[in-house]
Amino acid sequence: MRLERILHRAGWPMTRPGGIKLIGETMSVAGILPADQTSFERMCPPGYRSDVRRLQRVAA
Repeated sequence: MRLERILHRAGWPMTRPGGIKLIGETMSVAGILPADQTSFERMCPPGYRSDVRRLQRVAA
């Protein structure tokens, strides 16, 4: 639940598909985060440049 608050403050809100569960001594939640270009750009620091093209060539 702490990470959920951090993500929300950072502009990447998490959607909970269920409720809170106690696992051992830890209160836990499952979450779904959007993985789209808008969310990516919102999370990147100013001036960030991704070099995905280089990684795609190496992987191919």
